[in-house]
Amino acid sequence: MGNDLRILILEDIEADAELAERELTNAGIGFVSKRVWTEEDFLNQLKSFAPDLILADYSMPQFSGLAAIRFLKEQNLDVPLLLVTGSQTEEVAVECMREGAADYLLKQSLKRLPSAVRTILREREREKERRKAEARLLALQELERMRETLVGMIVHDLRNPLTAAMGYIQLSEAKAKVCDPLLMKYLQNADHACHLLLELISQILDVMRMEDGKMPIKRERHDVGEIIRAKVDEYRGSAESRGLTLAFDLPDDAVEGSLDEMLMRRTLGNLIVNAIKHTPRGGTITLGARSAAAGGISFWIKDTGEGIPPEYFSRIFEKYGQVAIKKMGQSYDTGLGLVFCRMAAELHGGTISVASEVGRGSAFTIELP
Repeated sequence: MGNDLRILILEDIEADAELAERELTNAGIGFVSKRVWTEEDFLNQLKSFAPDLILADYSMPQFSGLAAIRFLKEQNLDVPLLLVTGSQTEEVAVECMREGAADYLLKQSLKRLPSAVRTILREREREKERRKAEARLLALQELERMRETLVGMIVHDLRNPLTAAMGYIQLSEAKAKVCDPLLMKYLQNADHACHLLLELISQILDVMRMEDGKMPIKRERHDVGEIIRAKVDEYRGSAESRGLTLAFDLPDDAVEGSLDEMLMRRTLGNLIVNAIKHTPRGGTITLGARSAAAGGISFWIKDTGEGIPPEYFSRIFEKYGQVAIKKMGQSYDTGLGLVFCRMAAELHGGTISVASEVGRGSAFTIELP
């Protein structure tokens, strides 16, 4: 310990104070000390001496150690106080600790003083570090909250100009259709890019709403097979344009379940888009569902794509998983699609999981209760 340790001794018997100082010196603890025995001197030295530790007699006629503890608590002063008492009763020990003493010692056991002081100072240092870490965490959380708010504002404000641009593109398409096939193709590509950006904006806003608990779900009984077939029909053209086969696999018996239809349709759409993106030409994507235990539903999608390394299995469902994956020198780009899927499943009280083998494809499964 350094020589800057400051100990304020609240003791009216000088010999007792000197005995305590001797024990600390013999133990090799470097310190400077001040002795006081009145309330006025105690309060003055708290300000001027700024002690790291207070060593106080439990009971003195003018100003006791317990009174000192109560004052420290009232003023919210973070200075550890070690009480020294001549009493050996359990009640006194309990009272000392209940009032907030860092520790207590019997006067006849002052040999323990150096050890007790070291322990108190170690605990105080740990508490300081804990508070610093807590303050850093709170600051980071506030920074994240502000960042999320800013992102939300920017993304929300992007919608209007983007929608306007799409309107002008569609007007231009109507004119280009009859006079310039090449321009028509360019406009169609621009319109497609705008739709993708608008979908990304919607996903960002929806993920933020789900994080804030502002996206309630409306669960109703639905024919799951009908939802599966509709999503396959919706994305079949997109799959075939990339040389892929998109099919469904449903049991003979009807599959029904309680779910938020619109939310689940979007979730399945995200899974299909993800599979199309990561399946090479000539591959197959299959979407299916089956009844699960206790009236639940199990959705699944399988592809013959590039597969996912096992170390990415959990990260691909995390909001900032892409950042972590890219830092590892790899890229399995899923955007926010799988994050949306995980949160949608969790809103239903369910889960999403992945099984995959690099080079052989992936299978995502959503289990809803």
